[in-house]
Amino acid sequence: MCFVPKVSLATALIEFLAAGWMYYRFPKKTLTIFFTLIIFLLGSYQLTEFMLCTVGQAEVWGKLGYIIYTLIPAVTVFYTITLVFKKPRFILVFTPALFFIIAAIIDQNFIIEGTCSTMFVTVRNKFSFPDSRILPFSIYAVYYYSYLATATACLFYGIIKSKDKNQNFLFLLMMISIFLTLFPPLILIVVFPSLGIKFPSVYCQFAMILTLTSVIGLYIDNRNCKK
Repeated sequence: MCFVPKVSLATALIEFLAAGWMYYRFPKKTLTIFFTLIIFLLGSYQLTEFMLCTVGQAEVWGKLGYIIYTLIPAVTVFYTITLVFKKPRFILVFTPALFFIIAAIIDQNFIIEGTCSTMFVTVRNKFSFPDSRILPFSIYAVYYYSYLATATACLFYGIIKSKDKNQNFLFLLMMISIFLTLFPPLILIVVFPSLGIKFPSVYCQFAMILTLTSVIGLYIDNRNCKK
C-alpha cells in the first residue's frame, strides 16, 4: 500500500469525527451546519481517494470525488450569503454546480485517468485538460474560483457593514480559512507545475487547516452566545 491511502483514510476519519463532534457539541445554527457540512464533504473526498487507491474503479470513485469537490464552492457561497445577507436563493446558487454534476453523471466516459502515486491521487476528467480541452477547463475554473471569490467578497462586505466585533472576527476567521486552504496548494502548483492535475488531492490535504479554524470559530461563537 502506498503512502496516500493511509494519509487519506486517517484524514477522512479525523474529519468525520470532527464534523460529528461539532454538530452534536454546538447549537444547530447556520455557522455550525456550514462548518459541519464542509468538513464532512472534505472527509468524504479523502475517502474517495482511499477507495480509488485500494480498490481501483476510478470511474466510480473519481467521479464521486469530482461531485464532492464541485459542491464545495456552492455550499460555501450559499452559507456565506445566509450568514451575511440572510436570504440566499438555493436554485440560483447551486445551478452551476448541478450542471457540472449532471454532465459527469450522464457521461459514462467522464473519468479519463485515475492513478494513485506516492503522495497524491491523479484523476483526469473531461473538465481538467487545460491544454487540449481549454474551453471546458476554463468554464469549470471560472465557476470554481468565482464562487470562492464571491464567498470572500460577501465576508468582506459583512465585516465592513457589521458593528458586531465578535461577528466580524468570525467573518475574518472564515476569510482566513479560505485563503489558508486555497493558496498553499496554489503556491505548490506554481512551484511544481506537475501538481496542477492533482489539484483536488493537493487542496484536500490542506483541509485540516479548515477543520482547526472551524473548531476555533464555533468555540468563539458559542462562548459569545452565552454572555
